[in-house]
Amino acid sequence: MILFADILSGSRFEMRVFCFARRNTHRYVMQSLPEYGFVRLSQIIGRCEVTQEKADANRASGKGRQRACSGIAPIIPLSATAWWRGVKSGRFPKPIKQGKSTLWNVAEIRDLVERLASNDAEAHR
Repeated sequence: MILFADILSGSRFEMRVFCFARRNTHRYVMQSLPEYGFVRLSQIIGRCEVTQEKADANRASGKGRQRACSGIAPIIPLSATAWWRGVKSGRFPKPIKQGKSTLWNVAEIRDLVERLASNDAEAHR
């Protein structure tokens, strides 16, 4: 899976996500980071599509997502476990709790993406 492409346009930073998977047949909704506010973990690391047939099978087995939902393309393609390890170690920003929701500040996620992009660019020089 290839990470992302970032575009600087004037003073406004726009993030567009490109997800390429060779063997994966999941469909993703392309997303942009909001200009300000907060995002959930699924908006950062993505989510696989669950078809109605898969949701019905999950309901019957009692495992997995039990509702059909579209997939979300990852901004940073990691597993949830790898993301939480990075949060614990300090590589990734700490979340805030809002009721039962765990959220990340968009500005901190943008900074992280820029840092990852610059590290990736330096590694390929």
